[in-house]
Amino acid sequence: MRLIQTYTLPLLFALVIHAGLGYALYQGWTPDTEVSSVITPKVVSAKLIILEPKARPKRQVTPKPMPTKPSVVKKPTPKKPDLANEAKAAAEKAAKVEKAEQKAKEARLEQQRLARLAALGELAQANLCLLYTSDAADE
Repeated sequence: MRLIQTYTLPLLFALVIHAGLGYALYQGWTPDTEVSSVITPKVVSAKLIILEPKARPKRQVTPKPMPTKPSVVKKPTPKKPDLANEAKAAAEKAAKVEKAEQKAKEARLEQQRLARLAALGELAQANLCLLYTSDAADE
């Protein structure tokens, strides 16, 4: 009997709590939630555009004519017995010829460099076209 008297109060308390929770669930009770403002995202419409290179005639690289050695026109000069002047004139003449050869060599090297750059440009354009076409095929 004493056992029933000691458990009566806690039993009634538990039944009241369970009944209250059942009633709250039956009525549709939900915890209060704050309505937050909905942020609408700003969306950018993006589309893939594939640029096809326009058909254009290929430029043919016309090689520029190689500069020839300048022809040295000899002026008839009266013979002078002065050997020092002749040695200086010969040295100057050799320097001019060497300078002309150096300029011709530089021009030839520059032309070769431009030809290589043109070839590299065409190769890069071809690779770029291949890249775009392979990306389009993947989609």
